[in-house]
Amino acid sequence: MTEDDLHQLIETWDIHEYDLRADSFPADPDEFVEAKKHEDRHRKYLEDIIFLDKVFYSKYEPNKSQSFMDVFLRWMDQFNGTISGLGKDSTLSQESRYALILSRKMIFFNRYQMISLLEEVGDKIRGELVSLACLLKGIPYVDLAYGYEPVLEQLQSSLFVPLSDSSHFMEFRHHCLPEGTYSDMVLSNLDILLFAIEQGAVAEIKSKYTTKRNLFIIEDFSGSGTTATKIKKVIANYDFTNIYFCPFIITETARRKLDELRDFASDLGKHFNVIFGLYLGDEYSVAANITSTIWSDDERLALRVISEKYFKSHFHVNGYLYSDFHNTTPTRPCYYGFKDCGLAICFYSNCPNNSLPIIWSDDEGWKPLFKRYEKHSKKANQ
Repeated sequence: MTEDDLHQLIETWDIHEYDLRADSFPADPDEFVEAKKHEDRHRKYLEDIIFLDKVFYSKYEPNKSQSFMDVFLRWMDQFNGTISGLGKDSTLSQESRYALILSRKMIFFNRYQMISLLEEVGDKIRGELVSLACLLKGIPYVDLAYGYEPVLEQLQSSLFVPLSDSSHFMEFRHHCLPEGTYSDMVLSNLDILLFAIEQGAVAEIKSKYTTKRNLFIIEDFSGSGTTATKIKKVIANYDFTNIYFCPFIITETARRKLDELRDFASDLGKHFNVIFGLYLGDEYSVAANITSTIWSDDERLALRVISEKYFKSHFHVNGYLYSDFHNTTPTRPCYYGFKDCGLAICFYSNCPNNSLPIIWSDDEGWKPLFKRYEKHSKKANQ
């Protein structure tokens, strides 16, 4: 589909409930004005999609072999139902209209934005090491570079480890750590520490990193906070004095869960903190019951109804979409994504399963807008 084709679609798409011919005007003029307002808004949303395609959406790496507009239209074609009981916006009853709103209001992070966020996290980490150096020397905080010997000592006493394979760790090392960083300052994956705990081999790891006081766990995105369980094991079993979880982006849900580790670490005579680049509050979630400047009440309700409908017809087979997919028998379904986070975000490299499944899932023949690629099996242990 060409851009001209899409413009033609915009001109012909019946956005509101009424035919614009004079003999089809509703009896109430205000009702017609409201319908026309919705038409103009949704037509503008479609025009915005054209712009977003050029600047963001076409950059989605898993879709590189396809035209985004083709993917978008196939995705839109699936929303053919209606929704009732939506209050003042009851004229907007078609699922496709809310799918359009969803695609327009999504937050898409391109490569340059992610690099900017990881650089911000890197700057904050350097600031933390400077604070530790100044505290050790008994001097007031001053902004120092890694070249200052006490700061360099703190850096060399640190271990940097990615939480997962998707954490942009190589880019973090390139942009945020000094050139020539020693190999004993980085570990390839946090799973190495966790596996050693399971195998009773912690002493061997400790002997290798006896000079390391600071642990920085690097991650690109923390959506649900389930990471806290892994970090808690590391705090309890290793001798790091200062442990930092450093996501480039974190949600309010994850932040609340991770903050619980502060007291746990403190009781062990250790320090835990979260260093992040961007904070997404609950207002970004479709599942949250708070006043939001992102979603109207009707938009939230409609997207919940749509998500539940297509969960039952398509996504119920996805083990990740249950409250505890590790159980032999999956428990409560999560209609709004992993742990019911209800987000509408995507990264240029992949889509997190914390986002609404109608965005990323390909279960049971669903055609996703931004198909997610899993690193592990998504089937529940049934």
